[in-house]
Amino acid sequence: MLRALFACLCCTLVFANPCKEMPLKLNQMAQRDQLNRQALRQLQLDSKTDTAEATKLRQQALADDTSNQATLKRLLAQCGWPKDPGVRHDAWLITQHAGQDRPLQRKVLALMQALPDLTRSEQTDLAYLEDRLNRFDNKPQRYGTQFLRTDRCTIQFAPIDDLKAVEQRRQALGLPPTADYLADLQRDMPKDCPRLISVPTTQISGH
Repeated sequence: MLRALFACLCCTLVFANPCKEMPLKLNQMAQRDQLNRQALRQLQLDSKTDTAEATKLRQQALADDTSNQATLKRLLAQCGWPKDPGVRHDAWLITQHAGQDRPLQRKVLALMQALPDLTRSEQTDLAYLEDRLNRFDNKPQRYGTQFLRTDRCTIQFAPIDDLKAVEQRRQALGLPPTADYLADLQRDMPKDCPRLISVPTTQISGH
């Protein structure tokens, strides 16, 4: 009888182990993150960003982001940084959109930088996160991945350190030139907006 109870307790503890559930949980959160942003992007393309639907969706996305970040922090504290590159990408995606939680972003940046075996895809993820933090710290980007929306029809790169060096770093990661990247971004602008290209700037603006 006692042996059966002990076995049952062990099974419960195994299935309740959050680290075993971490890959599935992170993937579910990453999928929800992307669904929210795809829906918002479509509303932007349809010039419906000022509608009640868009407001509700932005509120839902913010609530999901906040929940995702709290769960990620708990999982990192319990389980550490994931070993599987695919699971690490999901964790990075949640972190990348944690703009209101800079300590989490800095922690994940350090965890990623400490890994000796980053895949090419993870090196790109790292570049995006480093640029994101530099942008919010009012420092120049090193890879030119972050942009500013100055109005509904205008986007431009957040300040970079040196255009030639940025292009070289992007090429090393297999990223397209900044002009091509910005052109892709502008294709996601509202349909009635002109397609204009802004040259990246090295000037650091106060924001």
